[in-house]
Amino acid sequence: MPYLDADWSSLKSPDQILQKGLWVPELDRAGWIQRGIGLPMRNLWEFDWPVRREQLESLSFSSHEDLLKCMSVIGQDAGSIQRDGLLYFNAIETLKRSPSDESADHVVDQMVNLKLTSASWDVQTGGPPPHESPRPFRNVLDWLFRNLAKAGSAILKVANFLAASVLGGLGVEGIVVGILPPHLAVDVSTALFRDAPAWRAVNTFLENQIKEIAKGGFAAAA
Repeated sequence: MPYLDADWSSLKSPDQILQKGLWVPELDRAGWIQRGIGLPMRNLWEFDWPVRREQLESLSFSSHEDLLKCMSVIGQDAGSIQRDGLLYFNAIETLKRSPSDESADHVVDQMVNLKLTSASWDVQTGGPPPHESPRPFRNVLDWLFRNLAKAGSAILKVANFLAASVLGGLGVEGIVVGILPPHLAVDVSTALFRDAPAWRAVNTFLENQIKEIAKGGFAAAA
C-alpha cells in the first residue's frame, strides 16, 4: 500500500485520476474506499502530506458513536498498512537470502501473481524497476525499502492521530510504533478497563485491526 509518486489511473477506471501522494492499498481498495466515506479526517493519514500540530490539536468528535466509527476505520486502516508492510519486509528478506537478479525477477513476479497493486505500476508512479533481462536486484531491493518506508510513514501518521485525538482521554498512556517492519500497538491499562466507554472504543480499534489483518485479501484479488 504505497503512496503514489505521481498521478495515476487504473486500467479498470482510466478516467479516474488518483492524486500524487494518495495511499493506495495493495489489496481491497474498494473496501478501503467504502469504510472511509464520511470521515474527512482520514486525510491526515491517507495522504503523504505534512501534518501540522494545529490540525491534530483541533480534532474532536461530536458523539461517542462518531468516535467508535473512527476507531473502527483507523483500526482497519492500520491493519491494512501493517499487512502490506509485512509483504515488503518478507520480499526484502527473500532478496537478502538470495541476492541475485533472477531472485529479483521472481520476487516481482510473485507480487504480480498476488495482484498487489504497486507491482503493476510504472516506475514514475512508484512501481518496480523495469525488466532488464533480468531486473537488477539492488534496484528492486531499493524499491522495496522505499515502499516499506512509506508504510512506516503511514503508521506514524496513524499513531500521531490516535495520540492527539483519541487515546489521550481513553486511559491509554502510550502508543508503540515500530518501523521495521512497520507496526502499531497501544497500552491497554487497568485505568482503561475501569472506563467502560473508553474500553469499548479502544477495543473497537484493536478488534478491527485484527480483523483486517485476518482478511488477507489474496483470494479476492485472484
